Amino acid sequence: KPTPKPKEPPTEEKPTPKPKEAPGLAETTKKPLNREEVMKKYGLKDIDEEEVEKVLENYKGGAMTTIDIERVELTLMNKIKKAIIGIPNIKSVEVMVFLENMPELEGDMKVLIERENTGLLSRLMGGVMKEEELKEHIIDIIEMEIKKTFRGYPEIIEKFNVNIEIH
Repeated sequence: KPTPKPKEPPTEEKPTPKPKEAPGLAETTKKPLNREEVMKKYGLKDIDEEEVEKVLENYKGGAMTTIDIERVELTLMNKIKKAIIGIPNIKSVEVMVFLENMPELEGDMKVLIERENTGLLSRLMGGVMKEEELKEHIIDIIEMEIKKTFRGYPEIIEKFNVNIEIH
């Protein structure tokens, strides 16, 4: 036969205190931000990718005033990354483009590449590019992408410094 538990004195339950909300916080969290309002507030323009492509294709030199330079950097980064990632035995690619717009458009590019580990047999058979061959191949790809992007001004390739790191 189970023994009865001794009765505990009843405890008084108190409601859990709620933290006081900061004044003004409630108003800001209730209203979601609208993209157009944010763009207007910070003076940002929404530029279509195709519009950027047209401006770059028609570029003939000098300072670029019709579009935001960050959009040009992003476009170049994406194009070059897509072109390089297709090379066999490349695990990952990061491309950074830094452009100066005055007095003329010029820039620096840094390309970081991580190669896949390959076996000794494929290295001996020559199935993997050596580091110098890979760098030359990547520079050729970058030059082609820049020339395709700036169709009206192929000489711009001379205004870019390219640094490639392979790991």
